[in-house]
Amino acid sequence: MFKKVLVLFFITLSGAIIHSEEVHASEIENNQVISSRAIQNDKYEPTGNQDVRYPQIVIRTNRTPERTDMNDVIKKADTAADQYPFEDKENRAKAVTQELTKEFGSGRFGHTWIIIFNSNKKGDATTYGYHEKYGFVKNGTAGDRNDNPERKFHVERVLPLDENMTTEKLEKEIIPALNEQSAEVGKIMGIPIENPSNGAYTPINNCAWFAGNVWNSATNNGLLFTQNFDGVTHGNYWGMPFLSMVKEIADPGMVAESLAAF
Repeated sequence: MFKKVLVLFFITLSGAIIHSEEVHASEIENNQVISSRAIQNDKYEPTGNQDVRYPQIVIRTNRTPERTDMNDVIKKADTAADQYPFEDKENRAKAVTQELTKEFGSGRFGHTWIIIFNSNKKGDATTYGYHEKYGFVKNGTAGDRNDNPERKFHVERVLPLDENMTTEKLEKEIIPALNEQSAEVGKIMGIPIENPSNGAYTPINNCAWFAGNVWNSATNNGLLFTQNFDGVTHGNYWGMPFLSMVKEIADPGMVAESLAAF
């Protein structure tokens, strides 16, 4: 199992930015890694882009084009780990996982999701996203699962859906493979998984990881959705040796940077 997870990390360039749907102003401090201005919901296209042939695939994010500065998050994770002796890797890892979940759950990191618009008729669309507590969510429209086509965003990329890429292929091949990978990671991190077939939303497998992989698999567009991460150093310090193969982190801010560059 351990070797399998390392291979999955290496192949998929797994990353770690847990997100929430709303920015809570009361939780924004002077030393936070990004400001509330980094999340903007100023664009509205409930039926997709009328200038692009249907069916079309869309990747959206509410982040501004600036990658997340992870230094502050890493310092907090280090502090959480330091509650336990360096030799107590199990409790150090648990403490870091809890800290990352709390930190990223503040809503400061934004969201990235996928939509398939079948036509310009309102409601004729399918949405795909990854969410804390749920893992994979299809057509999520309630509370912290809002991938609604009417949800506002800041930047996007829209392409015609290739005739060889159907929603059936996405749902029966591409997405299940990602869910299997994230479930394996969730198990090794000790994260409760209610429904393994939906995968696991972890400090490794997040909304940007999922959406970026789905987009690249469906379009061959080569979207860069990760930033560099020293998995060897941090994994060793946090008691998470499986991070040793992780050299990049998926990040909604990185998605926004790449989308803005097109």
